[in-house]
Parts: sequence; C-alpha cells; structure tokens
Amino acid sequence: MASRFAVYIRVGLCVVFCAMTFAFLANAADETPVPVTGEGTATGLGPAARSAAIADAQTAVVLERIEKIAPSRDFSIFASLLRVAPSYFQSYKLVKESKTDDSTQVEIEGQLLERKLKTDIAGIALAQNFVTPRIVIIAREQLTPPANADDAAPGVIEKKLHEDLKRIQFEIVEPAALRERLPVEKWGQCVDGSAELSALFAREMLADIVVLASGKTGLDDSREGSKLHRVHAEVTLRVVRAQDGYVLDSPRAEAVVNCADTTAGSAQAIEDACGKLIEEAKTAVALGALNGAPADTLTITIERVGSEQQTNDAIAAIKRCLGADQHEVMYHDAERVRVRIPFAGPIGQLVDCVPALTVSSGRLALKTVLDRDVTLVFESI
Repeated sequence: MASRFAVYIRVGLCVVFCAMTFAFLANAADETPVPVTGEGTATGLGPAARSAAIADAQTAVVLERIEKIAPSRDFSIFASLLRVAPSYFQSYKLVKESKTDDSTQVEIEGQLLERKLKTDIAGIALAQNFVTPRIVIIAREQLTPPANADDAAPGVIEKKLHEDLKRIQFEIVEPAALRERLPVEKWGQCVDGSAELSALFAREMLADIVVLASGKTGLDDSREGSKLHRVHAEVTLRVVRAQDGYVLDSPRAEAVVNCADTTAGSAQAIEDACGKLIEEAKTAVALGALNGAPADTLTITIERVGSEQQTNDAIAAIKRCLGADQHEVMYHDAERVRVRIPFAGPIGQLVDCVPALTVSSGRLALKTVLDRDVTLVFESI
C-alpha cells in the first residue's frame, strides 16, 4: 500500500503538471495560428517512418519561414529551432501518404504558431548581435484625470518604452533630440497618420525603426461603499520599418488598476498595459532590422513633383520601364510621392532607363539608390 506521503507527492505533482499544462494551453490560445501545408520524406515503411516523414514536413515548413523572416543568414544558428520544429505546430493532420519500396512520403496541413517562431528567431538574432537597430519612439497618451502637461518631459508610455527597449540594448533616439526635430504638437500627425509619414521622419533621424504608441485611460464606476476607483487603460503600438514604411506589428494591450488616487492609478494602469507589449515590440524591432525590404518590390520616391498629372505621368513612365502593371501610393504631399511597385528584377533595369524618362515637360533624374529603395528627382526642361 502506498504511503500517505507518496500519495501527497503524486497529488502535488499532478497539480503542478496540470497547472503547467493549463498555462501552456492558455498561452497557445492567445495566438492565432497560420494555416500551412508541407511535404516530407523518410526512409523506411510503417508507423515509425510515417512519424519521421511528418516531422520532416514540419521541419521543412519551419525552415521555409526562417528563410523568409531572416534571409541571407547562416541558417546553422537556427538549428536548435529546426530540432524542435513540431513544437511550433498547434495541430496538424495527414492529408496524403504514399510509399515506395524503401521510403514514405507525406503531405500535411497544419496550424503554425508563427508568432512563437518569430519570437524565438528574434531571440537568437539578438543573442548573436545580428541587429543593433536605432529606434525613434513617438507616443501620445490621454490620461484621466489629465496629468500636468510638460512637453519637455517624456510621458508615461514614452518613458516606459524608452527604458525597456534600451535595456534590451537597442539604440534609442533621446527624447531631447526627438523634440528638437519634431515638436510635440505634431506627434499626433505621426501617430494617427500613415505609416510612411512616420517612416519618412525616422529616415531623417537616421533611425531603422519607428515605434508609434497611443494610449488612454478611463475611470469605471467605483463600487458603492468603496473608496477605491477602477482605472482602465489601453495601449496600441505600431512598429514601422523606416526603409519602406512597412508595419511590422501592431499589438494592443489593456490593464486595470484599483486605486484611491486616480492620478497615480491612471499612470500605473497605462504603464502596466505598455509593459505587456514590450516582448512583442522587441520581436518586431529585431525582425524588422534583420529583414530588409522585400526582394520582389521596389520602393521609389519622386521629389519635386508638381501637378497631379506630372505625378501620374512619372509613375506610368517608371512602370513602363519596369514592365510593371501595378503600384501602391504609400505617401503623397506637395513635394514628393512615394510608391511601392512589385518588381523582382535587377535594380539596374531602372537605373539604366532613368535618363530616358521624360514626363510632362520635364524629366526624372536619379538621386540615390539604397538596396531596393530609389529616389528620383523631377527636373523641368
């Protein structure tokens, strides 16, 4: 008969195991998996070979994702992720199986935990010192009750992001330098405006990434007879790559604080909500710096454009040069237009034909070429 002590141990282990399992399932449930398909092969026949082929298919899917997220890297450093490839699948099902004399081939459909994979890739990249991105943080917050406004001092969100991201060894544009180049009263235009507008400013600050943050707090009705107030806060981030204005991630978090002092409680609630987003921000920043602009896209800025007709003619001429039939206007103001054009060919094709691009009593001249980011200038004839 088992001793009472042994029974306690078994019960205790069961409780701990169940708690750990529940926590794992809760964390997995927070992520929306990505549908994927994969094929794998293994030597041999029977159940063991089938399992090995399924693992091979899962590994192939994870490797393909790594190649897209961290291109042009030594993939051997990600070997530890490939060894546990099945752990990045929430579920899978076998949809096809075939056999030859000495091998088994399978095709699977699965639910990939891509956010978990990205977090681990970013962790390895940071540990290997692959990336040291320079970040500019632009934050806006609305506290209830309103805090004493001091535009020269960072707000709660800006201070929290600055401290935590700097602790990760990212280079952060200092608040004073930011305010010198961009008055606080214009921050709302960046936070609420197009991603390309903030990316344009980030490039002027020689930053790789811009983190746009917006947060607010509100007071819920306090319970009758209670002296405590319930403060609710929510914070949303947009992590934008400066090179092309691509939104890398836009996480959101909430927090609730019960307090007697609503001013202090409001600041605490919005700081808590912001703190929940640090890991997601870290991952997005690291991957954004690790992975440049897509190789199948050109980002083109045309400066000194005048009328709308000149702008349209310039874009049409560039598309003819590239043999492209689509474009996306990322940003347009009185002085410049920035467009994204699907094009996987060599950048030299555009460079070679620029001298011949004449549009609306003018011509386009090449100003700069940085990877797949090109700046042209409209010159009157």
